[in-house]
Amino acid sequence: MKTSFPSVTSNTQINEISRMASEIWREAYSATHSQEQIEYMLNLFLSPESISEQIDKEGFMYCFIEYNGTTAGFFGVCPRKEGNTLLLSKLYLFKEFRGQGLFEASMEEIRQITIREKLPAIRLHVNKQNTRAINAYKKYGFAVVEIKAFDIGHGYFMDDYVMEYALK
Repeated sequence: MKTSFPSVTSNTQINEISRMASEIWREAYSATHSQEQIEYMLNLFLSPESISEQIDKEGFMYCFIEYNGTTAGFFGVCPRKEGNTLLLSKLYLFKEFRGQGLFEASMEEIRQITIREKLPAIRLHVNKQNTRAINAYKKYGFAVVEIKAFDIGHGYFMDDYVMEYALK
């Protein structure tokens, strides 16, 4: 398996991340969220404008996940967004690439970014209903450290586990 993680730097790449997110979210969250909430959250967190602002003003880094020359997904991280940790904000794979070791390969890349940033831990938020992701993170070594509910506007809330992985 040949994986690589090219950085997202251009507007064309940002548009591609937004397009990918739209496709992945509709498949992954249709059983737990209304179509209206999915659209609202995509616009709030993963529109091209939102991604550009995250990169330009908040210090986020986005990377494609490439597998044997094909784009299989993407991730977004931000150092020190939540204290002295690397925030893993987004990690999404297209359905047909799940179960092929790309989650683990991506997590190893994210772990290396955390080491380069000289941070002791990776932190993330995951919806309490997203059992597939929760189980994958637990298997990798993450633990639930907090439960948080966030009002994201328009009557929508995020009900999340905050999980953390301490580097050894």
